[in-house]
Amino acid sequence: MAFCTNCGTNLPDDARFCPACGTATAEPVAPTPEAAFRPAEPAPPAARPALPPLRPHRSGGGGMILPAMIVIALIVIGVFLWSQRDGMRAGAGNDAAPIAEATLNAPDEAPAPAAAVPREADGDATRTSVAAIDAAFRTDPAGAARRYDGSVTLDGTLVSVSTAGSPSLSLEGNTRFNYVVANVADLAPFAGRAKGDRVTLTCRSVTTLAGTTILQGCAPA
Repeated sequence: MAFCTNCGTNLPDDARFCPACGTATAEPVAPTPEAAFRPAEPAPPAARPALPPLRPHRSGGGGMILPAMIVIALIVIGVFLWSQRDGMRAGAGNDAAPIAEATLNAPDEAPAPAAAVPREADGDATRTSVAAIDAAFRTDPAGAARRYDGSVTLDGTLVSVSTAGSPSLSLEGNTRFNYVVANVADLAPFAGRAKGDRVTLTCRSVTTLAGTTILQGCAPA
């Protein structure tokens, strides 16, 4: 329903002038139902499609690389430890042989005190091996010094010949990397000898220095 803007009189739907005051009306206003002024209700939001659950990305057999590397490392460590154990057993067996030889070559009677018995002459030298005497001086230096209190004849394996300083020979000791030093007066008898050759020496005395067995005054036997 329309009203006059001047006097407020109700106006017919098609009136162009107010019947009361004659004021011109605006353009005829078509009645509008109340429903036309109701704001449109917002449409409900469209439902989003459900997304599939995320799964960890796996490229080929990448997930098995780390376990495989761990297994390989454990195998390598086990082989290494096993080989070390075998090497220790072999070394223990090699060490025991010279000691046993020294024991078999020991005289039957117990040695007399050094003060009561004179030094042995060169012609009465004790016969043994370089490895056995090295084992004796490493295990019991004091006992070995009493036992080998005099000249001694030894069989050994040559490692090298040294001309620096005083002439000397390096011989294999009771283990693979233990060396015995033999001081000699003349290297001429050993000319042409190579590493691994067997040599026999008669030495005046045996001492030890810083864990190294030293043969003094040696010459070819």
